[in-house]
Amino acid sequence: MDLEKRLNRDDIPEDVRKAIQDTINRQQKEIKSLRKVLNNLPGIVYVFNEKGKFLSWNKKLEEVTQYTSEEIRNRNPLDYFLKSDHDLITERIMDTFANGRAIVEATFVSKDNTLTPYEFTASLIQVNGKPCILGVGFDITERKQAEEAIQEAEHHRKTKIILSTLFGDTLINLLMPSLYTLETLGEIIEPLIPNEKTQDPEFDIDDLMESIDGSIEGIRKSMEIITTYRIYSNLPSGGYKKSIDIRPIINSLCSMQLTNYLDKKPEIPGYVTVKYNYDPGQDGALSLEKLPFVIGDEKIIKTALQETLINAIESYGKGEKGEVEISTRVEGGKLRIDIIDTGIGMDKENQQMYHYPLFKVKGVKRSSRYGLGAFVALQSAKSLGGEIYIHSEKDVGTTASLIFNISEQPP
Repeated sequence: MDLEKRLNRDDIPEDVRKAIQDTINRQQKEIKSLRKVLNNLPGIVYVFNEKGKFLSWNKKLEEVTQYTSEEIRNRNPLDYFLKSDHDLITERIMDTFANGRAIVEATFVSKDNTLTPYEFTASLIQVNGKPCILGVGFDITERKQAEEAIQEAEHHRKTKIILSTLFGDTLINLLMPSLYTLETLGEIIEPLIPNEKTQDPEFDIDDLMESIDGSIEGIRKSMEIITTYRIYSNLPSGGYKKSIDIRPIINSLCSMQLTNYLDKKPEIPGYVTVKYNYDPGQDGALSLEKLPFVIGDEKIIKTALQETLINAIESYGKGEKGEVEISTRVEGGKLRIDIIDTGIGMDKENQQMYHYPLFKVKGVKRSSRYGLGAFVALQSAKSLGGEIYIHSEKDVGTTASLIFNISEQPP
């Protein structure tokens, strides 16, 4: 018999019936008010039992997960988290049932696979005499971002303390702005950061110097990288009118008379050769003798081509015989120079990062150019109004296409 029928029984006095009805109405009003409060909370609130069945939740859970109430009712708590978090979540659920309370940070996964970091607090409650978990969760995206910003600032602060101690504030004030833009300098700077045993900032400089192997060389490399980055990030764009005969440059590439952007001769393995390939059957293909003049600066043109060629040579593993091919053609009124290797190649992700400063393809030995070769080549080509396009397949090889503007006038 339901409550309404019970209240309408003739054997219940009117005053008792009215008191019971008033109590029920008051409780229903309180429940409605409580649910309104829960639905307006900035966080999610939910209750589930020992079997993982959701018994109650606020509207925020539906908004965040993008699931309907019916879908939530039929889902397990673990369904809302990355698989990598499942063991941790399960452990915290068991802790709550055993000890009454637990806190955990985990990544929430919505219906459209949006990932959001959350912090959950779980408490053990009784529902109809059975143990259940009451959970409250809050989005901690902003907190995580703030923590990362603080960690980054602390990293740079410690770096500046060490470098200032070693080299003085004047030099470091020049060095630090680029440290903020070249994150990969961490590979070189990292040994300088105080570890757990180092007192900061009152550390013993003698102990520090003993613990850092090659730190001076690291700083020299850092300065070299920063100087190169600044120079090639600020190359003048356009404005070149001089005609350049590119044939001597191509000849020097084929004979591997190379000098990298540091004015140093790179290590060229004897098992890799370079050749110029002219295919008369290819549309627009040019023989070396028929190459047009290009607009630009001889040194910058040579830098773009040499750095690209050195990368192609370095794509071959140690002792692996290989050949790099250079071909040219006129395409769209511009000169296109292809530098082709059959080395390690790259997947799409690596291709997108290929011209980033300090990027290194996995499996290729870091050269003395610190991973700046492709960056230098691209910046050089762009300063001349040109471009470099990369097409590559992992374990197949790479074609780098350099585009230059053609000049109608002889040098």
